[in-house]
Amino acid sequence: MIEKRISFGSARMLPVLERDGSQPDAATVWRWAVHGVRGLKLESVVIGGRRFTTAEAVERFVHALSTGSSDTSAPTPQQRKREIAAAKARLQSAGI
Repeated sequence: MIEKRISFGSARMLPVLERDGSQPDAATVWRWAVHGVRGLKLESVVIGGRRFTTAEAVERFVHALSTGSSDTSAPTPQQRKREIAAAKARLQSAGI
């Protein structure tokens, strides 16, 4: 099934994002796509210099944040630094 692209301005109006009668700003939706929240990023695509998402992607994003599950296990910056340091130590001990 092909999902229909929507702008971030349209995405912010989706009922799944409504809280207490208000919606997040389009800049917030952009931040979710570009920077993410707790290691999760809102799926999006750039076409002609504009970034788009889908209603289904927003629902998956909200569900993943709500349940604490994700399809990706993106490490935190501190975890990544530890992984790099451990890899360097392994290489050095191997004489590489």
